[in-house]
Amino acid sequence: MTAQIEGQGGEPESAPRRRYPLVHPLTISQVMEITGRSKRTIERWTSQGLLTPYELSHPREIVYVEDEVLDVEHRKLQAKHQGRPRPRGAK
Repeated sequence: MTAQIEGQGGEPESAPRRRYPLVHPLTISQVMEITGRSKRTIERWTSQGLLTPYELSHPREIVYVEDEVLDVEHRKLQAKHQGRPRPRGAK
């Protein structure tokens, strides 16, 4: 399931302009590069509802929101390290 974001020219003149927050869209390849995760992992996060894919209309492409990707990666790393004993001398 993807959300649809229409670019300019995709809406009738009489329709009010939609405003979207400024985001940095990332392709799945860029998400893989930033997180160091496989395509399968990104697809699994998407199917679990952790990431929302957006479909751009021009050019037609599926992208993810950078802040959301970084948030999911941060939560995954926190969960991984939660409960581990602290190194000696760590405060």
